[in-house]
Amino acid sequence: MRFLILSSDRQPHLGGKSGHIANLTRGLIQLGHQIQIVSRSAWGAWLDVLLIKAPGYTLKRLLGTRAGDWPWWVNYRLTQFLLAGVVQPCLVRSKFDAISVQDVSVANVLARLPRTQACPVILTVHGDQTNEFVSMGSVRRGSRVERWFWDEEQRGYRSVDRILTVDSRLRAHVYSVLGSDSPRPEIQVMHNFVDVDQFRPLPEPRRADLRRHWGLDESAFTLLCPRRLTPKNGVLFAVEALVHLPEKTNTGAPIMLLLAGEGSDRRRIEALIKREKLEKRVRFLGNIDHAQMPELYAAAHIVLIPSVPSAGVVEATSLSALEALACQVPVVASAVGGIPEIVENGRTGLLVPPGDPRALADAISLLAQDTIYREGLASQGRSAVLERHSHLQAADRFARFCSDG
Repeated sequence: MRFLILSSDRQPHLGGKSGHIANLTRGLIQLGHQIQIVSRSAWGAWLDVLLIKAPGYTLKRLLGTRAGDWPWWVNYRLTQFLLAGVVQPCLVRSKFDAISVQDVSVANVLARLPRTQACPVILTVHGDQTNEFVSMGSVRRGSRVERWFWDEEQRGYRSVDRILTVDSRLRAHVYSVLGSDSPRPEIQVMHNFVDVDQFRPLPEPRRADLRRHWGLDESAFTLLCPRRLTPKNGVLFAVEALVHLPEKTNTGAPIMLLLAGEGSDRRRIEALIKREKLEKRVRFLGNIDHAQMPELYAAAHIVLIPSVPSAGVVEATSLSALEALACQVPVVASAVGGIPEIVENGRTGLLVPPGDPRALADAISLLAQDTIYREGLASQGRSAVLERHSHLQAADRFARFCSDG
């Protein structure tokens, strides 16, 4: 089959959606399908600044607080306008067996273009768009712009033939936005997935080498939180958990926390670190290239996914959690959103209440003290990913979902 994949983000970019597209593309190609990707990367980064970001920024500078959240709406609409200009010629030049759209924004771009092909359009829902914009601080709750985005979300869901969501909660969200009196496209859940050849366990001598490579104390018990520093990712609670942990494990190993990512919450996190005098126990790594992540997971003893609800947004099936499990590194995660659908508490990982740093610390302490239990969780986590979340299995299911009916 020949697939067209459309995204309103630049490809690649930091975040789960980019990883999803990369893994899906790799899997489909390995199965013999042909792929074309059209995204915001179709124009240069300088055009992004000049034609999309500059108008919104200028509006904000001219009107100040009176601009409200309209600058974000301007950026969004300009992105759609430019995407329409690159998607339309693509549809004219080539024929496709299915079109995969990766967000509501580009679904509505496609819906406004002349329907030149009879192939099905499948939308993958990675998150509830409007709530995510509110959580980011780009859109104000209760504003006219927020109401417009809710309508935009509903239009997007109605415009496609079929929908995939990455967890059950998002499927319920799509149903609630569509309403009971609205025509409903076919909706299925397809959890996130990972390239199990790229993300795989490494022997302990190699893992020790990697700890030295990352400049870590070889004797340290290393915790890794591979999350963008945003409110919904709960990184603040990972840092706060250190307050409830001793400086060393029962074997005398110092406990070190690595933060891999950047974001709007960095100042709050830095303030907490300073207030609790944790400077020697926390290290910021900044944004890490995705190709380096398998080695970074291998350098860690435990991976933390401490997500929390934020403005109605909760974690979907965390790609970072799946990557860590695939690398046979134990995961401690919040029991929120789609995470319990991929992490079985006590068997493939540990789940704790969201926003509870003491519970997070207790789980870390349990795994730090019990090496056999920790290694058992890691092994079963890897097996679960191989059984249910490999990129080849997902690509095959995706192709069949596109071709059915």
